[in-house]
Amino acid sequence: MNVNPRRRSDLSVEWMQAEALVYCHQSQRAIWLDPACARLLELCDGTRDEPALFQELGGETGPVCLEALRSGGLLEEGHLIP
Repeated sequence: MNVNPRRRSDLSVEWMQAEALVYCHQSQRAIWLDPACARLLELCDGTRDEPALFQELGGETGPVCLEALRSGGLLEEGHLIP
């Protein structure tokens, strides 16, 4: 089974061109995302596994951005795909 990263449902996202300001209602924190991390957050809808996300994002920034989203508490990790 794979775990497909998914954006948390309690986030509010304000898009500012390619960047995003994300507010987490649970932790009451705001996080500013650069264009690569913002795009990855947008792609994290639970339908893609990590390799597919990285391919869609392109370049070598995918793993770094995914770790930033995880450590920032912006992702749910419970979406299992058989």
